[in-house]
Amino acid sequence: MGGDGDSSGWFVETVIGSPAIYTQPASVTNNADTTAAFTVSAFGSGPLNYQWRKAEGNLADGGNVTGAATASLTLSNVLRSDAGGYLVVISNTYGSVASAVAMLSVIDPAINVQPASQTNHLAQEDKLTSSSDEAFPTLVRQFVPRLARVSGTATAGKVVRVCTQQNQFPIRR
Repeated sequence: MGGDGDSSGWFVETVIGSPAIYTQPASVTNNADTTAAFTVSAFGSGPLNYQWRKAEGNLADGGNVTGAATASLTLSNVLRSDAGGYLVVISNTYGSVASAVAMLSVIDPAINVQPASQTNHLAQEDKLTSSSDEAFPTLVRQFVPRLARVSGTATAGKVVRVCTQQNQFPIRR
């Protein structure tokens, strides 16, 4: 049970001082529309305050960001615009420390060539094509007209359909 006779006992270890990081956030690569997470581990006199940053600006919870003031930052449904460097500043009453920058890379399919407008006669075949990043070779784009139904097939990069009076509206991606 502890005490003088067996030289055992309880002790409390206390860390006093400014925060220090013992596990830096790691860089990640995510596909578009997935969740990215960064985590940091730190010690120092509590309470420790966390503030995640991107591009010299503080992040706040909202939109696809959660945990902006915690040890774990989560970004949901990431897109190419979310890519970049993230770091966290940890502070307490004794000082502050900034983590190393963790990079988020996002593999996000992008349309490089937009389909061109076409005017066709009734019963004439439409062929709409576009081009996207090769990172998603199985990407299937569906071209949808306003106020009309598309009859035809969608494959990677093109839609082939027969022009009818019902679908003579502009087609948009």
